Amino acid sequence: MNDKYKYQLYMGSIGDIKNLEKHFSFMAEKGWMIDKFGITQRYHSIEPSKKRFYVDILPQITAFDYPDNDEALAFRSMCQGSGWEFVTANKQIQVFCAESNAVPIHTDNKIQAQIYLKTCRKYELPLFIYGLLIFFFFCLVMGWPELLLSNLNIFLLIGSAFFTIGYLWTFFFVLSWYWKTSRSVKNNLPMPEVNYSLYRIRSMVYIISFLLFVLCIAIGAITSIVGGMPPGLMLPVFMPFLSITLGLWVRHEINTTRRGRKENIRLMIAVCAFIVAISFLVINFVTAQSLNIYPGQALADGQKTLTLKNIGIETPPEHSSARVNSSVAVPVNYEYFEVNHEGSVSTEVYRSVAKPIAETLYGHFVLEFEESSVMVGGGGVTQLSSDEASFWGAVYGVSVVSPDNIDLILLNGRDIIIASIRQDNFDMDILGEEIKKLWANE
Repeated sequence: MNDKYKYQLYMGSIGDIKNLEKHFSFMAEKGWMIDKFGITQRYHSIEPSKKRFYVDILPQITAFDYPDNDEALAFRSMCQGSGWEFVTANKQIQVFCAESNAVPIHTDNKIQAQIYLKTCRKYELPLFIYGLLIFFFFCLVMGWPELLLSNLNIFLLIGSAFFTIGYLWTFFFVLSWYWKTSRSVKNNLPMPEVNYSLYRIRSMVYIISFLLFVLCIAIGAITSIVGGMPPGLMLPVFMPFLSITLGLWVRHEINTTRRGRKENIRLMIAVCAFIVAISFLVINFVTAQSLNIYPGQALADGQKTLTLKNIGIETPPEHSSARVNSSVAVPVNYEYFEVNHEGSVSTEVYRSVAKPIAETLYGHFVLEFEESSVMVGGGGVTQLSSDEASFWGAVYGVSVVSPDNIDLILLNGRDIIIASIRQDNFDMDILGEEIKKLWANE
């Protein structure tokens, strides 16, 4: 901000349009005149003065129309003939002002309310419902409690909770306003007024909740990279930002280049097709990276793991890979794998900040273990007794044992160890001693 311009964020709804008139008048009295309207409102400095504003909806304009097309120019000319000076516009929303009382642009409140209701029904309500569907889908695919293993997912969840506060408040306001306005039209009454002070509070909450959402995503991404997550695996999170960026570019093209509606629709379809193609490439890339357990990573000093040598195989591994991650809930979180023609060994170690988190993750891992065992026809998952779990240095555990392989999920306090060994006639006592060395010394 400088001494000439002032910027404000605006996140409201069609029901708030009449309060925009009050807000613009309030800003003019403080010496600021609106000159650009959208999510970001821009004001330029003027001599403080009382001005009357009128904000209206021009239903003939769509998102795919050049904003200064013939319909818009004709409407503005008509309003100027009634004493209203055109100030700015954002698609359908047109802003006018007058120094003194001018002839109202709309003299029939019922027709005006019907225009507002139709616009809300056609554009605003579908967007809110679409947003809710995306949020519910996001909740379904988040994967509780595995999201605790990634700072990105943890902060994405926290940020979504913040954003939901402002989003749902605004959504329920829109529903309430639509219902009340529909009843007013039916009873030939004026549109219901929206409390100006409450509107400002709701708008501020919506803006703050959105900014907190963006901040949480940034914190999650940065801390995940620092914790060891390869940046490439975070590409899906940034796809919405790519979509928004391209959407803003399309909007800029529509607003600055005079084209027909059909041409702009074709431009949007081409951009959407590009986003879909990029999304498929990103999904394939991330899937491949996940299946390869992030090749190229290495364990840090002090991160203990099983190796082929630990289970009596002296031949060097033909392949090895590691995954290292960290989160505020599970700060120690890594996996290591080795294999050669004589056998293989994989180790996963998780250390949580609290026992309830470890117990929750343990229960989830055991459930997955049982389901996968049934799917491959195993069905031999065994709950370890206290003595059997103690043999591995654990308090609780489950296992699948056969002559040439063993799979274990073990819990001890805040620590979880998942081990999988494939070797002919392995020595159980040696393996037990090696696994005991993996537990953290507290």
